[in-house]
Amino acid sequence: MITPLEEKNQQLSENILRNRRDLLPVDLNNEEDLNTIEKRRTRGRKQKKSKKPKKSRKSRKPKRQNKKRLITIQQQISNLNSQVSALQTQIAALRTTTTSSNGR
Repeated sequence: MITPLEEKNQQLSENILRNRRDLLPVDLNNEEDLNTIEKRRTRGRKQKKSKKPKKSRKSRKPKRQNKKRLITIQQQISNLNSQVSALQTQIAALRTTTTSSNGR
């Protein structure tokens, strides 16, 4: 049975071997070595968090509601535009009938 101290020593020796492997000389002209360098750089490291203050996370519900409101307002505007154009054609028709009846 392995004691906790032996287990810790084994982990330390594995880490030491891994670190030595990372320190081996590398041929920069060799494509495979360049790939391993990149892997070494990214292995086991977390990306640094940005130092910008976090924005409070808003729910999507207000955005969806605002989008629905915008769509209904746009529909109302298009309906009003069509009603205005219909009224303009009626006014134009009335003008032509009143001018032709006044001309008699």
